[in-house]
Parts: sequence; C-alpha cells; structure tokens
Amino acid sequence: MSPQEILDADKDNFDVSYDSVVRVELDDSSNLVGVTLLTKDDKYEFLTSRDFVAVSKLLQDTLGDKVELK
Repeated sequence: MSPQEILDADKDNFDVSYDSVVRVELDDSSNLVGVTLLTKDDKYEFLTSRDFVAVSKLLQDTLGDKVELK
C-alpha cells in the first residue's frame, strides 16, 4: 500500500510530517510495545503487539536519533 492508500483506508488515519517529530519513545516493559510520539504540537500514544525489535528497527531506520528506547 502506498502512504496515500493507508491514509485513505480509514478516516482516523493521519499523517505526521518528519519535521514535526520531536521524539519517539518505545517502551518494552509489558506484553505490548508502547509508542509515544511527541511532535511540536501534540503527543500521541499507541500500543502494538508487534515485535519490539521490528518496531524499533523500523522507526530507527526512518527517524534515527529521534527514537529513544526504554
């Protein structure tokens, strides 16, 4: 799927520009991986059952030093 197709797939999907990302925190302290996304304007919190290593690699490959592992 293209990024636009993902955005169009659900009315609750939204985009976040790279420039607006301040920090992403990943927390592996439970059965789920917690993702906290801090932007210049908002704070978003998500949970995923995906593998912590896979999530952290995906985000670090894209966002580099903006990702903090906890």
